[in-house]
Amino acid sequence: GEASGSQRDVQQRGPQASGHSVVESGRRSEELETPLSAWNLWFCGNEKKQIPPLRNVSAGELKPGQSNTKRRSDVKFLVKCFEQHMNNVLADKDTDERDTELRRFEELKRATGVRRMLRESQEIFVKYESSFYSWINVDSGYTFRRGQLKWNTFVKKLRKKFKKNSGSSASSR
Repeated sequence: GEASGSQRDVQQRGPQASGHSVVESGRRSEELETPLSAWNLWFCGNEKKQIPPLRNVSAGELKPGQSNTKRRSDVKFLVKCFEQHMNNVLADKDTDERDTELRRFEELKRATGVRRMLRESQEIFVKYESSFYSWINVDSGYTFRRGQLKWNTFVKKLRKKFKKNSGSSASSR
């Protein structure tokens, strides 16, 4: 369908055209309640709230404030960690399956068309979600399940995991 005038403004002039911050402060952070919602916001944005995909937004386009820059950085970090985890899982798969999954992920990274992308984004995340959480929980004093941790706690735990595995390429990319 044809985008409304305000949606076209956001697409053409960037996230500030609508007057909304891409990642608003604390009280408006429902888009970042879970790793899945953050993942979807990175690749697909939020069409209803006229938030473009965060992957298409530079830090300079965000409303001034450290919390907006930090949130975008946290989401980007999650995506890099998850992508590395996917690659580690796929390294043990046969060539055809690995190539199919990697091609699917590359298409998501380049794609447009929010509805199709959202479905694809969710399918990819959900497929690797359990093993991703298990990997994060390894060597941890406690475990958590999907939906148990709030976003800030999850990101702290993820950063701590990568600091512990400082040889990881995701932390330096």
